[in-house]
Amino acid sequence: MMKQTLAGCDLHDRSMLVLAAHGSDAAQKRTFLNTAAGRAAMLKWLREIAAGEPIVFAYEASGLGFGLHDELVAAGQSWQAAWEPPTVHAIGTGPNSICVFKRKS
Repeated sequence: MMKQTLAGCDLHDRSMLVLAAHGSDAAQKRTFLNTAAGRAAMLKWLREIAAGEPIVFAYEASGLGFGLHDELVAAGQSWQAAWEPPTVHAIGTGPNSICVFKRKS
């Protein structure tokens, strides 16, 4: 039976706190810099934990999450996104603008 790795990420401007567990194994916690090298180290660590099996990765729905999503997809492994960025529609410009988030169908 295939196991999956579940990972959650608390994403900040400069750091990422990641908690991950493979199947029923105990969860492991690591902190990475939110840089290209830090994200690469995080992906390497998750792949080691997953041992070739699927990874379900949940992260914050923020501006930082959009970039992280793109990197996870570009990484090429079998990622299962727990959250996909919605379509964003901006209404107006400047401090009084409104962003409407619409879930992808």
